[in-house]
Amino acid sequence: MTYAFWRGIQQKRHRLLDGGAVGWIIEAFAIVLSDMVYRGGNNYVALTEVRDSLYQSGLDFLKWKEGYHPEPELVDQALKVAATLPIEKAIVSRHSFTQHDNGIIDYIKFSFRLFGKNILSLYLGYYLIFSAAVVAGCVAFFDTPWVLWVMVTALVGFVLMLDKTTIMGGTEIVSENNQRFLSTFAMIPSLHGMAISMIDMAATPLQIGLVVVQALILHLAVSSRPTSNWMVLPAVMVWAAGLYSSPLPLPDALWNGGGWAIPLMIAVVIAVEWRRRDRMHRVYYSDYATNTYMRWHGAYLGFTLDEETWNANRLPNQAPVRNDENGVFAVRAWVEADPARACDLQEPDKMFCPFQLGARWGLYGRLIKEVCLEYMRKNRHTLLRLYLILKPRSFIQVMGEVLKPLWAMPAPRHLIVLAALVVAVIGVAATLPAAMVPLVGLMAVAMLACMPLPQIWAYSIAHGLVDNVWTTLFAFPLIVSLAIIVAMT
Repeated sequence: MTYAFWRGIQQKRHRLLDGGAVGWIIEAFAIVLSDMVYRGGNNYVALTEVRDSLYQSGLDFLKWKEGYHPEPELVDQALKVAATLPIEKAIVSRHSFTQHDNGIIDYIKFSFRLFGKNILSLYLGYYLIFSAAVVAGCVAFFDTPWVLWVMVTALVGFVLMLDKTTIMGGTEIVSENNQRFLSTFAMIPSLHGMAISMIDMAATPLQIGLVVVQALILHLAVSSRPTSNWMVLPAVMVWAAGLYSSPLPLPDALWNGGGWAIPLMIAVVIAVEWRRRDRMHRVYYSDYATNTYMRWHGAYLGFTLDEETWNANRLPNQAPVRNDENGVFAVRAWVEADPARACDLQEPDKMFCPFQLGARWGLYGRLIKEVCLEYMRKNRHTLLRLYLILKPRSFIQVMGEVLKPLWAMPAPRHLIVLAALVVAVIGVAATLPAAMVPLVGLMAVAMLACMPLPQIWAYSIAHGLVDNVWTTLFAFPLIVSLAIIVAMT
């Protein structure tokens, strides 16, 4: 963790807002300042004066493409100005975050409260939260060496992802405070819950408290980057296998064994999310926002992978390749094709353009689902090939490009990391009891099998594979450790 933190400082990642997410983060700044400074209601909407102040200070909301990186001094000064406005009348901005992604607001607010209202706070906040998950794991399993070695393997994989793949440093992700990168918060809490399920750990007050901490961090991950919720599936599989293999009766296994951890973790995540949604502004339940993850938009864009079928159905204005505007054109055509589908088009340029300010995300989300289902019904004979061949093949190709630097000649600092990975593999092999090999193997295989599910549903793109790359760099070395144990026994 210290090495990853130091490398980020060395590469100046602690002073960067990055790529495609910069517009979202600036919007989040307005919401956070509205609540922290002007008591905007803690309901995930911004005061218009605060948002406009950031815009007028040079943070252009519409420059969210082409790798726009505002100067850190400009951002810090804009935050300072927006936090000292003489606001007498609070006007709630009509535009706000989409509900499924606004967990980043909680992350920014946490960082600003602890470290001040500046870019550096986001970097410090990221590593503080990440470190809290690691420390909670170390405390929980201080007397279980093989679990600690598994965590070491995971952390070495994290460093390799930062330093030896193309995940970090492109036009989209150049720092840990990127919204897509916050999904990494989910890994250690998931491992924590699975480890408890495997070793039959009793539910003591300390262990319950540590699981609650991990659940809060897991919630921050899935509310900031909902695609990271795939990690719940391996956790549930390991939990069920742990209960099945436990020598204790089921009631005892659920409390005195390890069966309590995963249900408690999921319950805390659901309770916190319910409380968070309860205090959200009503705009999140209107046409101007969405109360569900826009999974259907991603699914529609993924149809372009079947070029023959897509071109046979493509509308005149749609691109032959994946493009966000393809969904916009499809929804517009779907509504205009049937008068019964007509709705209020007083703002036609914004009604179906969810990638502009003032867009009607909620309305678009509902209609793109109908468009997507209609496309599936019309082309149902091609879906098996799309989802079982084309999308997995695209996923493997994109992953290969991201991992390609791993095979290049390592620099001296990489040799240290690779040596640490070898030590971690040996550590797991030396300390893991042979009886635990099936459960740990299930965990590794389940993670590898479940990680591409979001991409198979939607599509694969390099900067969207943060979870996948880390899982690969962690699970495969873990499987090597298990193979060593099997060979020796």
